[in-house]
Amino acid sequence: MRLTVRGADTFRSLLRAAAGELTLLRRHQRLRGEELARELWPQYGGGRVPGPLVNLRPFETELDFGGIRGRVVSLASGPVDDLSVSAAAGPDGRLRLDFDANPALYEDAEPARFAHLFTEDLAALCRAPDVPVASLRASPVPH
Repeated sequence: MRLTVRGADTFRSLLRAAAGELTLLRRHQRLRGEELARELWPQYGGGRVPGPLVNLRPFETELDFGGIRGRVVSLASGPVDDLSVSAAAGPDGRLRLDFDANPALYEDAEPARFAHLFTEDLAALCRAPDVPVASLRASPVPH
């Protein structure tokens, strides 16, 4: 999904637009990611998605098997071509963000730095959801 961001947009309006786009996208989940990548970006070959990837996992993490409780836990995101950010509810109900990076493209400390910058920016957006994004301080973008 791509979302056009204009300076006058607010975090609240962008969230609303993203939610609408995600609703539309979920209707077309029958394609595997690598099939979609081959169709949209054939120049990269092998079903690779170019650039950073954001993986939103909007499913329940708590399970109930007839009274036996369980929890969904991601052990690994698989190979990462560039930078991957996964977002899901943590066991405590709070947002959990996992940053993974291709070691051939990023230094060891960079995913932690990106996570810090991202959470700072996200917190700033949450504190001012109706302020135009152009007026907010932005962290440096990786690469």
